[in-house]
Amino acid sequence: MQIYQQIYLRQCIPPPKAANSRPITFRIMTVPEFPTAARRRREPEPSHSSWRTRPRHGEVFADEVAQEGEFLVSNFVLSELRSRDLAQLCPRDEQAAARRPAGWARDDNDLRVIAMQYAESRERRHARAIAEGVAIESLTPTRFQSMCDELFAPPAGITRERIIVLFFFMADLAALAVGQRFYTIYSSLMNWSANYVRYRVCGWVYERGGWDRVLNRSSNLVLKWCGIVTLCLVSAAAWVFMIFQPNDLINMQHCNLLCLPENYQMKYYFYHGLSWPQLSFVAEDEAGRIVGYVLAKMDEDSDDDPHGHITSLAVKRSHRRLGLAQKLMDQTARVMIESFNAKYVSLHVRRTNRAALSLYSNMLKFTILEVEPKYYADGEDAFAMKRDLVSFAQQHNIVPAEPSTFFLMKGDDKRKNKDEATPAAVD
Repeated sequence: MQIYQQIYLRQCIPPPKAANSRPITFRIMTVPEFPTAARRRREPEPSHSSWRTRPRHGEVFADEVAQEGEFLVSNFVLSELRSRDLAQLCPRDEQAAARRPAGWARDDNDLRVIAMQYAESRERRHARAIAEGVAIESLTPTRFQSMCDELFAPPAGITRERIIVLFFFMADLAALAVGQRFYTIYSSLMNWSANYVRYRVCGWVYERGGWDRVLNRSSNLVLKWCGIVTLCLVSAAAWVFMIFQPNDLINMQHCNLLCLPENYQMKYYFYHGLSWPQLSFVAEDEAGRIVGYVLAKMDEDSDDDPHGHITSLAVKRSHRRLGLAQKLMDQTARVMIESFNAKYVSLHVRRTNRAALSLYSNMLKFTILEVEPKYYADGEDAFAMKRDLVSFAQQHNIVPAEPSTFFLMKGDDKRKNKDEATPAAVD
């Protein structure tokens, strides 16, 4: 089974409650305010001079944390400039990414995947508003530092989300400088950003175990790509690959048996995983227990627009009402658009399943197409439902596999082909 791999995508989800309504042992660490100069005089232990040289948390060293922080912010800013078509305006010696720290194993795009969770958050909108009001030509180091400090205002102080927002904010300022051709200010901004992250942020990151722990392990639940792929697969840059464990499929089937009356043989899970490895996700807690999954595929109907189908969706009762089902469905919908140009996704649901109907209709914007009599083995009718993925892609700025055809309806394609086949009238 060593030819298999699995892919993890971290998501930040509130801690689940146990059956007795008492919090289970999983929790997110509370975030104290970063120590001020006065606190450092009273409490010399967390001072900058000590955290930069003292190894803690196993193999995590403070100097490595600082180097990784500088690399992350520099690489993130350059990636943002490329996404805004501004990288080509930078001086040639400024276009290269920061030097990769020794032993760096993380994929360079991991941070951008995590950042998409906060791209439209309230903190991100606040940072964007600050950047839009900056007179970039007169920006000074003091003003830059005060604006960054404003993003970490108490009582919350430094948090994972605010660090990501800080990176976005630095990219916004860099985009202003490059767009207005202030290349000297852009170079200064890159240095200010690296120094700010090193001396203002890395201390907090170091005390919590390093960048890997802060970026990947601060959430209580993990969304994991349950795709089964061989070693010859070219890895997508957005994912972190881990060795595939065969018992994932067994645990997935166990979750199905606990939650749903519609059960499948193991070969059916393999069929989905081998045919559409991108589309099936599971959710697991920090202990590695699978608490939910979505099993999906693409329908191969050449007479219709490309579209996907949800075969099965389940979340254990102990982890419901946390938004987990919606996250699973949204992630599958995103991959259907990005990989297969799917314009909609369909599913079937029992007429008596009111909880699922509420989720699909109210939260995920599915619409009922028809009633299929005696669809299930026990003779119960099913609602055939459909979700429009074109509007979903527009709302979340998702780039489809084929943008030129994705936003055209099937009828528009036929009319276009007919117009191309009909010769123009000649007077």
